[in-house]
Amino acid sequence: MQIKEVEKLTGLSSKTIRFYEEKGLLEVSRNANNTYRDYSEDNVKTLKKIKIFRYFGFSVSNIVELLIQEESQVQVALENRIQDLYAEEENLVERRQLCQKFSKAYGDSDKIDDFNKIIDFKEADEFEELREVLVDSSVNSLWESILWTLVSLGPILTLFHRIATKNMEHLAWVAAFSLFTTVWIAWIWQSYFKNRRTKKVVVKRKNRKEWLVIPLGLLGLIMTLAVFAGASILLTQFLPDKWLFYESNRFWGLVMIGVIVTSIIYWLLQLFKVYDLFDNRYLLWGTAISCLLSIFLFLANTTVVTEQDIILYSPLNLSGKHYRYDDVKKIGVWYGDSHWQLSTNNRYGNFYYAIWLDGKRVVLSQPNVNDDVNRFVDTYQELEEFDERLVNLGIPKTASDKHADKNDYDEQYQKRFERIIKNK
Repeated sequence: MQIKEVEKLTGLSSKTIRFYEEKGLLEVSRNANNTYRDYSEDNVKTLKKIKIFRYFGFSVSNIVELLIQEESQVQVALENRIQDLYAEEENLVERRQLCQKFSKAYGDSDKIDDFNKIIDFKEADEFEELREVLVDSSVNSLWESILWTLVSLGPILTLFHRIATKNMEHLAWVAAFSLFTTVWIAWIWQSYFKNRRTKKVVVKRKNRKEWLVIPLGLLGLIMTLAVFAGASILLTQFLPDKWLFYESNRFWGLVMIGVIVTSIIYWLLQLFKVYDLFDNRYLLWGTAISCLLSIFLFLANTTVVTEQDIILYSPLNLSGKHYRYDDVKKIGVWYGDSHWQLSTNNRYGNFYYAIWLDGKRVVLSQPNVNDDVNRFVDTYQELEEFDERLVNLGIPKTASDKHADKNDYDEQYQKRFERIIKNK
């Protein structure tokens, strides 16, 4: 067919068609009789493709390569172009906003220098690096989305547990917080799927890089529990002879676990190059020192009960301060009444046993028993025996069974708690 017909079929001018032919984008055969160009149906299809590629902003040199590539390679190029168009769209929005500000400030000659500085900054390499960092931080990967979802499920699961157990106390607040976290989870995944469309390359890169985050997090938790268990075993080596049971301060235990989990995960992420998280020797040494300090504070804040003494260890008294049983001023027994308590001494439904020594309250809730004491064959038996000895000495005791119905321990332990409360 002649070029006039091709113009009608493609919407391209003859000048443009010949330009593409000169650049090697299509090969046109010649009529043997008159040497005129004889365009084929394939030439028309190629020109239509070229027209589309040009509309999407591909250069002529890019189109030359696209026309000889396989379909899968062309699709990859189109996906990359989609991401480029999103970036150009964001850039145009920034320019439009800056243009609006310049339009309003145009009459103020003092503002000219300010706008020049802004433009110089935006065109500098440092700004592009900063933009990349900000884009990466604003894009949540699949693993981040899963992690934040799991973290946010707490209030929702609490709401269902309250309804299942018919616990209606503060239910309105729990429901409101659950609704907020539900919206939060929906926003997390809406943001993730939006980024998969608009910042597909960034999301793919982060997903590939962060696939190790969850296994490394689990490994960090396992290593932390191993350290925690090792610290507890180490503590028993320094306890006095014939100790009955001990309890370390649970608050410092939580601090220790948090510090060690954070530090171990940081070391693992640095080791496997998943993140570049402030890689410097001061931070590495700082996290190591923080771990050791948290372990020390956990071990140092311990209460030990022997056959004759009650020993309080503290960071300022590593040898421990010894008290006799009759030095106890009073006893308190209760069930926790706080739903939101993150510390250790008032969690809803938990059983607590406290003694006062020199005006200081010492709380026992989950004692660690000496396995060599053969008479202790059941959990919390040591606490019941300890209570009997103190009550027999005439030490005043206050006890409350309020919220006992919220205690979810086995029946044999609940009966033991009841005996401790009634023993006066």
